[in-house]
Amino acid sequence: MPRAASKALAARRGRRAISSGRGILLSRCRPETAVAWSRRGLSAVIVAPLEGWSVVMPSGPARARYPYDDAVASMAGRPAGVWMRPTLGFFQLGRQATVTVHPAAWRSVPRWAIWTPRDGLVPPVGLPGARPADLLTAAGLLGADSAQDSARDSARDSAKDAIRDSARDSSAASVASADSASVSADSAAASAVDSAVDSALDSALDSGAGTALPEREAAQRSQRLRDRLRDGRGDAITLLRDVLDLLDLPGAPLLSGDLDITDLPGARLVEPAARHARAFDRLVSEEARYRIEMEA
Repeated sequence: MPRAASKALAARRGRRAISSGRGILLSRCRPETAVAWSRRGLSAVIVAPLEGWSVVMPSGPARARYPYDDAVASMAGRPAGVWMRPTLGFFQLGRQATVTVHPAAWRSVPRWAIWTPRDGLVPPVGLPGARPADLLTAAGLLGADSAQDSARDSARDSAKDAIRDSARDSSAASVASADSASVSADSAAASAVDSAVDSALDSALDSGAGTALPEREAAQRSQRLRDRLRDGRGDAITLLRDVLDLLDLPGAPLLSGDLDITDLPGARLVEPAARHARAFDRLVSEEARYRIEMEA
């Protein structure tokens, strides 16, 4: 992909790209899955395969209104889709470094590790904090345990129930008059749905599994990660590079600027439709009006 792609995009929009820093998302999903997720976002991004991961990086300003027009910050705050998880995010926001982890569990929420110079790791006010174990698990360095197995079963059951409910609602009339042959066909279809969901969820939830570390080495890596996050020396990019190294993840040259993502084989520019930003702006406005009414 030519490097001029993102410059042409900014020129067409007629305004300078607004960004507080740099950032990337890393997911074990296929690039096509990351592209589909990116098409529903607020800003143009580049998606590329990178050493077994799919990397997503902002490539232009967010189309939403202030204060959500920062492409890096808006990506940091956007939950990863279920088929992308587990996903890890690494963002430089001004002088601050932010690491996000999106666990594979069906109803999981993003967790945050926020670092500032001199202070090191600081509490993410109002947000769930990310532990070293969360980061290591998402990176595939900790093996699956019973909790993850339970999360997998819950995700599978929820997906099957949602698909069956949708099918039942859309075909209630025909089901009411179905004969025995139709019932048999429905049973076969339900079995096919079960098999498809099992396969898809196994692929999605196992996608983050890399080479798990031995227990003792995992404990040592967790402690090193905790110590590095608590250390306030250096700057945000240095911190993010160190965390990527401790997690055995690629992408450090993208954050430092030593590598342009458009130079990666298979990189593609994804531009979301403007309607997604308009819908987001409407939602923000409605929530603001609701808060004002509640406080009045």
